[in-house]
Order: sequence, then C-alpha cells, then structure tokens
Amino acid sequence: MDERELNDNDQKLLAYCLNAPRFISDIARNIGIDVKNVSVRIEKLKEMNLIEISSFRNKKFIRTKKGIKSKKFMIEALKILKEKGEMTPLEFAQIFPFDFSDENNLDKKNALAYLEFSYPPLVERKIKISPAGEKFLKEHSKEK
Repeated sequence: MDERELNDNDQKLLAYCLNAPRFISDIARNIGIDVKNVSVRIEKLKEMNLIEISSFRNKKFIRTKKGIKSKKFMIEALKILKEKGEMTPLEFAQIFPFDFSDENNLDKKNALAYLEFSYPPLVERKIKISPAGEKFLKEHSKEK
C-alpha cells in the first residue's frame, strides 16, 4: 500500500494530526467523520507507517510521523549543553520550559529523556559536593 491509496478522509486525518497529537474523539469531531471510521483510518495509516499512536491517561492520541520533532529538539538541547559546558540535572530538565500552549511539549520531553537514557550515552550526569555537603563533611569527619 502506498500514499496514492489514501482517500479524502485519510488525507484530512493526516493534515489534522500533523502539528499536534490529537485524540480520536477530537479527530472525529473536527474532520466530520464517525469515530468507528476514524479507527479504520488509523489502522490503515498505522500499517502504512504514517502515524504514531500513543496513550495518555488511558486515551489514545495520534500524530503523523512527519509531525514528530524529537530529533530536532535533541540537536537543539545538545547545542545548548555544548555551549554551556555543564549543567545541573535540574537545569538540563528545564532547557525546554513546559508551556501548556506549546504543541511541541511531548517532543521536547521525549528528546531530553532520550538524551539522558540512550546507549551509548549522549550526555553525562556529574554529581559534585555542594557547599552544604562540604560543611557536613567538615563538621562530621572529625568524629571517628
């Protein structure tokens, strides 16, 4: 099966899911087709490897493969990290501040998680002693 076999509803679904993940009920309501028909369209597009299906709070959401921007955000995060040289884990987690109005939040968080947990590792975490740790060590290392 190739993209020439896509009908009008397939094209509408792909266009609607291009820039943001969409729930099945939203797709049905906004492109004007029955939920059962959306499910049929989704299975067809999934078999063609044109969409990704994910879950959030027991609801499935759909996005097009072309709309996934995680790799773009991985590259952006690595450039920021390279420029700064080093960051705390909290600073790293906040490279892309969470914004409810930003349709790219999922891709941004996926990019950061992938960078942290990939193999081979693409980033390193360094832990160093804090001033409070220095004070604790100084006060308590005299004890034996």
